[in-house]
Amino acid sequence: MQKISNRFRYTSCFYRSISLLLIGSLFVLFSQFILFSKNLQVLAGTYYNKNNIISDDEFTDYNAMSEEEIRLFLLDPYPDDQSRAGGTLSTLSNFVDIVDNQSKDAAGIIYDACSRYRINPKVILATLEKEESLITMIDDPTDDLGADVYGLHLGVAMGYGMTSRSYNQRTVKEGEPLGHWSKVDEQGYLHNYWTGYSKTYSPGYYNNNHWVDTWGFAKQVDYAAWQLRYYMDNPQGIARYGWEVGKSHQVDDGNIIPANAATSCLYIYTPNIGGNYLFWDIYNNWFTWRSLSKRLSGPNRYKTSTAVSREMFASKTSSVVLVTGLDFADGLSGTSLAAKTNGSLLFAKKGSLVQTTENEIRRLNPDKVYILGGTRVVKDSIKNEISSLGYQVERIAGLNRYDTAVKVAKIVYPDSTSINTVFIASGQDFPDALASAPASYKNNAPLLLTKKDGVPRATEDYLKTLPNLSTIYIIGGWQVISDSVSADLTGFAYNVIRIAGVNRFDTAIQIAKTFYANPAQVVLVSGEDFPDALSGGQLAINKNTPLILTQPSSFPSECKTYIQEYSTIGADTIYILGGEAVISDDVKGEVEKVIAAL
Repeated sequence: MQKISNRFRYTSCFYRSISLLLIGSLFVLFSQFILFSKNLQVLAGTYYNKNNIISDDEFTDYNAMSEEEIRLFLLDPYPDDQSRAGGTLSTLSNFVDIVDNQSKDAAGIIYDACSRYRINPKVILATLEKEESLITMIDDPTDDLGADVYGLHLGVAMGYGMTSRSYNQRTVKEGEPLGHWSKVDEQGYLHNYWTGYSKTYSPGYYNNNHWVDTWGFAKQVDYAAWQLRYYMDNPQGIARYGWEVGKSHQVDDGNIIPANAATSCLYIYTPNIGGNYLFWDIYNNWFTWRSLSKRLSGPNRYKTSTAVSREMFASKTSSVVLVTGLDFADGLSGTSLAAKTNGSLLFAKKGSLVQTTENEIRRLNPDKVYILGGTRVVKDSIKNEISSLGYQVERIAGLNRYDTAVKVAKIVYPDSTSINTVFIASGQDFPDALASAPASYKNNAPLLLTKKDGVPRATEDYLKTLPNLSTIYIIGGWQVISDSVSADLTGFAYNVIRIAGVNRFDTAIQIAKTFYANPAQVVLVSGEDFPDALSGGQLAINKNTPLILTQPSSFPSECKTYIQEYSTIGADTIYILGGEAVISDDVKGEVEKVIAAL
């Protein structure tokens, strides 16, 4: 049977005088599925922009690939990924068509057409994939049921001149004569295939009342390349379809203002935003794109924490640290415990383990599961459930969040004489404590919690047990930890240093500047809600990188400046935690734009 990539495909119907219609098949979805990002996406120094999909220079760079380079690409479009489609059975790698009474392979056909009409071969290759998945479709020569279907995709390879396609999905009763494109196998199962193109619906167009047939791979590539070049050279042709450069055009639910002729050509060829996003995505994944960020997310906080866990641990871990996903208090101490015990930080509900979390625990198969917090936040029923799965469980809980933080500190740093530095953050809100957690662990310093106007008894008693304590970092401004608390802390260490910014976002940056002078990576989390930030703390420790806070729909200027001036960030080095509702694609685009400019 045919094997095709799991890629959503748009088909476009391009002809000179009649309307363009979407076409569909078993391999090409018959629907208008919008696959575009609403915001900027970064690729190798440029960004996805629905108004500027590809530059004119790149679109017409017909020397971008030699014939042999095209041939090698068709053999394996994913040379670095053995799990992806490609190889010697690739549809086009073995294909031969007749051109001017001579046999010519697909690479030769593409190269000749692109040289003749001065179109980048990469544009043709990406369009072949967008239209009919011909680059990643694999033909199985041992299966004759799919042979005609294979030919159909080749016949309309570029979607050029198409008007309609019909297909046969009727049921067949026993003994009933089969249609031309249906076949019953030896087990009696009916296979329905596209009936293909009748003479009435053969691809092509009328030219002075003369029907021009565009059926066949070689014709499809040649006519498409010719048409794209025609519009590049003839602005009046672009204007004919209302796609003048710089003028507004309504399409789908959006407004398009093409910035150049190449973008106009693509919209004439495929008159919808989603199809052109797909072209951009295919083109840049194959030829120029480098990811500048990696989003780790799930539909909820429990699945996001699992996504982070899977990023960090491919298999077994020593521990799992389980905290409530409904409050931040106990989780503030969880990141250092997870790091110390080579474990993963996961979430539970008050009285429910959550199936996602249970599945991840089973995958990690830890030696021990720590539950942080008392029975009011994580009930004993969860502890019993985990025990019934065969895991050793230990609950770490103090009288309150301040006491719990101390108990965790004693586990992570058992030798009190070795501690010379302590971080102290507010226990009444999460941002400063979470932002400082990676830095405190990096500096072998316990992270303790305090109230705004007074040092809690548990914190004070613990500080008294540290004979060699010399430095206390207070995280946050006087609005969250008062100057009176700062004065009290001078009784425990001769260096009391406040690290604070004008807001929570700036405070996180001040922490990063102090302890991460030239990070190669950054973990970006929301500064307005705690769950993903909790997960981000352990990831930042794991990657030895700062934790930066952002607003959901705007990237703070302080963060931009830090990345520009203090980092050595490259591709694949910004982790974004949480879905688009937590950190929007607008922010993602802003971040990547900053990185691309480095």
